[in-house]
Amino acid sequence: IELGKKVLGYADSFVQLQNKIKVVTGTEQELNAITEALFASSQKYSIELGSQVDLFTRLSGALAHTGISQRELLEMTDTFAAALKAGGATSVEASQAIMQLTQAFRGGKLQAEEMNTLLDTMPDYMNAVIAEVARVNGVSLDEARSKIKKFGADGKIDLDILVSAAENM
Repeated sequence: IELGKKVLGYADSFVQLQNKIKVVTGTEQELNAITEALFASSQKYSIELGSQVDLFTRLSGALAHTGISQRELLEMTDTFAAALKAGGATSVEASQAIMQLTQAFRGGKLQAEEMNTLLDTMPDYMNAVIAEVARVNGVSLDEARSKIKKFGADGKIDLDILVSAAENM
């Protein structure tokens, strides 16, 4: 009986995850392909599937106006999963980082609290953000690194920089 309850619990959880993905997909074929890709990525990077689904769906909502494709969203989700693994984030830290990251994407800029979490959990991604800040603002990498929190406080780490940094990792 206990085993049956666990199986039903897993099935319910999976249905909930698929329902989240359905909101941002158009067809059953897309739903299945994205579910499979997110599952593979979660296994590859030891990130909870629920966190991967949340990241994908939240990024989809935040970037819908940009015309980003499902394939590009999957690549970005995979890039962030790799950055979390490289940063040594635990599953709890990864979930927190995903929440902070998607808040930055939805808000269109990286705020101080989000930045602190990402500096701790996704240093590779933040190095890419720093490089992009340096490029966009015409400053050296060392200057951008030393003033990254000021750039954030001044609202100079916007959605374009966040997306470009992910694409250039």
